[in-house]
Order: sequence, then structure tokens, then C-alpha cells
Amino acid sequence: IMDSGFNQVLFAPFAMMMAAGYEKETADGFERSVMISDNPGWEKWDKDTRNGELSVVVAKRFLVQLEGRGLDDVKALRTVLDQTDLKKLAGLK
Repeated sequence: IMDSGFNQVLFAPFAMMMAAGYEKETADGFERSVMISDNPGWEKWDKDTRNGELSVVVAKRFLVQLEGRGLDDVKALRTVLDQTDLKKLAGLK
């Protein structure tokens, strides 16, 4: 979890990608923007290496990023993220 300290410049590239509904799928995997509990994010999956990433921007301030290696699919990362209280994180001052 990274706190940007409300520095929007850090999230500008991600915000543009997420707002555009970015999606790329190949025979090797995918990258796409997603919404997680009303928070913008993105996920990546590589079928060959079975590696995945899941990231979400919470309250335009926090970046929560998960990485997994040797997974069956990216859903395992969502399971871990579901155990994170994003509403509590968003409420931090």
C-alpha cells in the first residue's frame, strides 16, 4: 500500500488509462482497467508464467498493489484484496 499524500501527479498516468477503459488481450494474457468497490484499478495476467498483478487506487490517494506468482488465475489476487478494508483505508486522514 502506497500513500501518495494527495499528490495527483503520481496517479495521472494510471487515471488516464483507467478512464479510457483500457483493455488489451493476447494469447499470452491480458491487461485491463477494472472497478473494485467503486475504486478504479487494473489487472494483468500472464498465462505462460502464471503471474498476475492487481492494483486499485483508493480515495484518489492510496495505491494498493498485489502481485502473485505461479497462480491459477488472477482471481486469487481478488480474494486477497477482498480481505482488505478499502473503506477504512479511504477514511484515513
